[in-house]
Amino acid sequence: MAEHNLIPPLGDGDVEGAKRFFKDFLSEYQPLFTKVDVYLGQLVKTAPEYADAYLPWKRALQDLSRGVYFTVKNIPLPNLEKFLEALKMFTFEGAVHFIEDICADCKLALEREWSRRFREHIDMLLFAFVILQKGMRPAMVPAR
Repeated sequence: MAEHNLIPPLGDGDVEGAKRFFKDFLSEYQPLFTKVDVYLGQLVKTAPEYADAYLPWKRALQDLSRGVYFTVKNIPLPNLEKFLEALKMFTFEGAVHFIEDICADCKLALEREWSRRFREHIDMLLFAFVILQKGMRPAMVPAR
């Protein structure tokens, strides 16, 4: 995975910066999330005894990916609560280490300092989401 500089929004009112950050986050992390999702799916199929442990992680990763994608495409989020839950889940160090461990298991190389950078980006994504909620409230309302 190539290292990109994701530029955070410049302040509480920087809606364009928040949109740009979501788009850059998607470009940076979607390929990795897809590979991890596929790996977890294969793991659950080949070792069903691990399904209870891995399925919640797989779903959270999918919820995060979908939420970022829908936000970038300006599509109302089908389940805002699941997206926020997943986003908050990945603010925890243990969740970041889980992704690192899965990447190591499926032979995906991560850059040095990846976990620190990913946590910073997740925190910035949460900040960007708050900005978008304030600035674009009608577009971010969950679909009914």
